[in-house]
Amino acid sequence: MKTEQRIAFKVAIIYVFFGVAWIFISDLISFTLAQNKMELYLSFQRSKGAMFVILTGILLYWLVLIQTKKEHQVEAELLKKERQLLRRQQHVQSLFFQNPDAVIEYKTDGTVKAMNKMAEHLLRSSAEERIGKTGLPFISEDKVKEVRQSFERALLGVPDEIELQLNESCDSIILRNAFLPIVLNEKVVGVYGIARDITQEKQQEELVLSSEKLALVGQLAASVAHEIRNPLTSIKGFVQLMETTKEVNPEHVSIMLSEIDRIHLIASEMLVLGKKQDVPMKKVHIQSIISKVIYLMDSQAHSKNVPLKFIDTKNEPLYVYADENQLKQVLVNLIKNGIEATDNHKPVVVEVWKENNRIELTVSDQGVGIEEEKLASIGQPFFSTKNDGTGLGLEVCKRIVERHQGEIDIQSKPNEGTIVNVTLPAFE
Repeated sequence: MKTEQRIAFKVAIIYVFFGVAWIFISDLISFTLAQNKMELYLSFQRSKGAMFVILTGILLYWLVLIQTKKEHQVEAELLKKERQLLRRQQHVQSLFFQNPDAVIEYKTDGTVKAMNKMAEHLLRSSAEERIGKTGLPFISEDKVKEVRQSFERALLGVPDEIELQLNESCDSIILRNAFLPIVLNEKVVGVYGIARDITQEKQQEELVLSSEKLALVGQLAASVAHEIRNPLTSIKGFVQLMETTKEVNPEHVSIMLSEIDRIHLIASEMLVLGKKQDVPMKKVHIQSIISKVIYLMDSQAHSKNVPLKFIDTKNEPLYVYADENQLKQVLVNLIKNGIEATDNHKPVVVEVWKENNRIELTVSDQGVGIEEEKLASIGQPFFSTKNDGTGLGLEVCKRIVERHQGEIDIQSKPNEGTIVNVTLPAFE
């Protein structure tokens, strides 16, 4: 029922009810007051019509006034809400069309419903040309599947972000794109795509990365040159001495050979650090490797009066998927460091156990330990706490463990000792 009809119906009902009530009430009052006096009765009957008109006029005025006020209030509220809604729509439109990022509104089928000026600029295409079509033709082929999956997640109500590259028609620019679901009445009715051109950012990142790599190469080259120059200087001095004296001193020859071995060690460890080696992986028995390395290192430990102990915590066969020789190299380096750090005849302990599908292997000693400020530098090339150390051994260990999808952690306290923990995936 329309508003006008509703008001008229109310007035009519009230008028009819008031008229009927007036007839009965006025007749009852006239009979009571007249008390069988006909002239008084007729006089009251003649005047009650005028009284009815006056009273109904006042009543109708009051009813229409109240109803009109109510309608005006309702209209004012509706107008206020319409203005608020219009203001919000203008805010949304400003956010959409004036946004410095590219904004595209998609329907649930992936076709374009609207797009702002920045989107037109990035896609090299006007809104009229793209409305009703998808944006996939502009995306590089290797990213199409990933973009579809990101869009589908947004349709499920989950905002998603992705980096993608446009094809050559759009100058192969790189975008950081976010898909945001448009939700009305708890239902996804579309998706907003908000994209920003990050091509220059990526180029800057690559430049910074390249410069960092060059700086690292230069620093490493300088360190290698310094480390190799020291033994070469000693060798050159002894050769010049032999040339002058025309004599060969066995002690000098021994020193030169040790210096040559040092150069060879630096070169070998640099090769491990410098290239990604393709090593054959296979299932290996970790306790067997530990036993072999301990047997190999026993003579060196015995010469320093340092016992070697192997603790197999769970006493069950443990296997890892690894290269046996590289794991031996890790263990040799760690046990060798432990022996060299110990001069109090206390043992170097190797312990192994399995926990949560991971093999935990520790090499611990009770030697001199490492100061806290130096601990952060352990593993950096050419940093060593030993006088004759290259600083490459732990870095080699770290690289090998990482190639086996493992982790290595070092804990140490001065005069208390060092614990090196190696974690590797267990072979099931």
